[in-house]
Amino acid sequence: MTRYKSLDNNGFTLLELLIVISIIGIISYFAISITSSMKATGNIATTKTNMEIIAKKAREFYRGHEYLPPATSDFVVATVNVGVPVGDSALNLEPKFRLDAWGRYLIYDGNVNNPGSTVWNGIDRDGIEGRLTSYGPDQVAGGGDDITLNINVSEEAVEIAIAELKVLQTKVHAFDALYEGMENGGNPSIVDDPDPWFGDLSCILALPYTKGAGCPPISGLRNDPNCGGPTLDQIDTCININDDNYDCSFIDPLDPSIDPISAISTILNVYNLSTQYRNDPWNNEYQWGWSNLAVIAGAQGPPYPSDNPRFHKFFSMGPDGLTSEVGVGNDDHDGDGINDDDDDIIP
Repeated sequence: MTRYKSLDNNGFTLLELLIVISIIGIISYFAISITSSMKATGNIATTKTNMEIIAKKAREFYRGHEYLPPATSDFVVATVNVGVPVGDSALNLEPKFRLDAWGRYLIYDGNVNNPGSTVWNGIDRDGIEGRLTSYGPDQVAGGGDDITLNINVSEEAVEIAIAELKVLQTKVHAFDALYEGMENGGNPSIVDDPDPWFGDLSCILALPYTKGAGCPPISGLRNDPNCGGPTLDQIDTCININDDNYDCSFIDPLDPSIDPISAISTILNVYNLSTQYRNDPWNNEYQWGWSNLAVIAGAQGPPYPSDNPRFHKFFSMGPDGLTSEVGVGNDDHDGDGINDDDDDIIP
């Protein structure tokens, strides 16, 4: 008869089971933590990528309109619309771009210099026009993990200014052509009078420049200038000698309550240009490089000599909104250690 030896099969002790369970718990904890961390990292990366796409679309819109599209009422904070404008007439994006990776609405401000308004008053010196914000992983405003992206349109602003200045300069050439090679002085035998001060064909202003003469006078003049530069100079600087000046009565296209006398208003009105050509993207009026007033009795010398690139041109003072008062030298009016001419934009 065969006998079998009984095996000792008592199993795990309670202590051993507790140790195994504890190890499994620790592993699970770290696995969940790592998974959550990886998910949070992925959500942050996705949100940042989507915000970059929105910002790129916003810059493209700005290039074509000189402002960013207004926020929508999809999301409202303190009565202010802050929804991302994904519509076809705005950024033309899929609806998903309204949200961050946690499913919450992104905060969109397309007018950081005038929050909550649809009145655009220019970008700031650093080129910031808009801002995107996600409340981040904790989805609490200001919780320390918010994700913010500024929409910087500096490059687009310079492109816009250059394009607008080129248009203005073509109108300056057209204004010059009203005089150059044309008989405006009533003497058909002489076209383009010589400058009586210099005895040559230097640019001279159209005479008379008295009340009632019109603005700008083109025909029936006492003289026959060969360009429009000094005439624009006289209009722009409003030099009033013996109570004489051109009778400029153009209505300011931006503010009908004032009656401007300036070179830019003259060009806008004569050539029926839209108000977008009045101010640069920093909301500063385009400047006229007036030049030749030294020929007018009692006037000061020219601030922009003929070898200055601003001579006889419109130009932008650039992001700092400042330029040299005399057109030469190293002027630093705002005390930042930078010549205020350095960021001027000249066509």
